[in-house]
Amino acid sequence: MRRFVRAWAVVGVLAALFVGAPQRAHADPDISKLFDNVTLELRGLSGAAGGLGTSFVNGGDVHLGIEVPSFAFALGARLGAAGSAPYLGPRGAQPSAAQFLLVDVGCRGFLSPRASTGYFLGGGLGLGWTYVDGYAFENANLYGLYAEAGVELPRTSPLRFTAALRLDAGVTSRAEFSRVPDAGAVVMFTANVGFLLGGPGTASDAD
Repeated sequence: MRRFVRAWAVVGVLAALFVGAPQRAHADPDISKLFDNVTLELRGLSGAAGGLGTSFVNGGDVHLGIEVPSFAFALGARLGAAGSAPYLGPRGAQPSAAQFLLVDVGCRGFLSPRASTGYFLGGGLGLGWTYVDGYAFENANLYGLYAEAGVELPRTSPLRFTAALRLDAGVTSRAEFSRVPDAGAVVMFTANVGFLLGGPGTASDAD
């Protein structure tokens, strides 16, 4: 009974606060403003991946971010493959082809926030998995760091060309029950090219 009374008391207090709040607080928020600083970036990637399959990797990535003229934060995923040949063993042999899925979070800083050509430097952390047989079997966990240098242009437009050179370095640990050994250390150097769609708050603050 006491719990019931307490619950209704809490509801009553919340209702009183709502009714007694200034009228301005009841105004509908401008939802569109929430997306002014949001970006969506889609890129293709190609490069070298030492220690992973054929050591030549191709794929793509997608990142959702928050950006202002001077810096940006982004969360995303990268998907790629170093070869497509099936794993035939023998048991314990290194695979001749491997695939990966990587989730990463990072930031980038723009060297000239007022310029329409946005050169940037960035970096972050990554967590992922490596696979064989076209993502059919997970064989290892992947932990790493990355650094990149690139460009967005024109930053005065909501739709921009984006390109970057990115270096990933990580270590793998064999997945439980896997019969395929992990790669040990993995280093990927990739060229990444695509486009970015951003709200008005992501533009350069040129005079």
